[in-house]
Amino acid sequence: MKHVYEDSGYFELLQPFFLRESNNHAFPLLNRYRGELEGYFNDTALQTFWGLVRIAYESKVLSAEGYGALDSWYQKIRKQMRDDPVVENNIGRTFYGFGYLNEQGVQQYVIDTQLMPVVHLREEKIMQGFLTGAIMQKTYWFQQFHQMPEVRKAYQQWLQEAQDTAYFSYLHTIKSLPGIIERNEAIATLEKLKKYAEAKNAVAYYFSIWNKK
Repeated sequence: MKHVYEDSGYFELLQPFFLRESNNHAFPLLNRYRGELEGYFNDTALQTFWGLVRIAYESKVLSAEGYGALDSWYQKIRKQMRDDPVVENNIGRTFYGFGYLNEQGVQQYVIDTQLMPVVHLREEKIMQGFLTGAIMQKTYWFQQFHQMPEVRKAYQQWLQEAQDTAYFSYLHTIKSLPGIIERNEAIATLEKLKKYAEAKNAVAYYFSIWNKK
């Protein structure tokens, strides 16, 4: 790793892009969305909203100030929801998943009870250029293990309703906003790393999540 990342110039090439300040083009859209959720203490709606905020921030189309303002509101609502009752049963399982649009623009969904496989599959979809949603989670409580297929089906339906056509419309708008990085900068940087496949792939991932001008 020392050879790959130091000798390739990985850090020197990537650091200026990390230090470049984000624009705030996504804030008006997300702030309107926040306004629509005012007064609703709904976990699904809040997860959906916050996932879009994170994607916008990672894409460098939401500034630190904009992120902070939305985060303050989000944390306030979450704090008010902490005392909500939770009905538990014998067995509890947390499901993780996300949606993406395939080559034909059809919504597809990835689901697992383990977080990291979902994280890795999401990274793959992003690298492949698919419009990819945020990871969402939900915990289910049930009595017998034979109920797992029913519970999995319930989670899939929940995820499909959360990341529906309207969600992907929001996501498409955010990912279409002009970013702070020129496409030719990305191409030139990747060209400098062509002899170092691992470092090139790592850099390519960041360029795949940062919006371009």
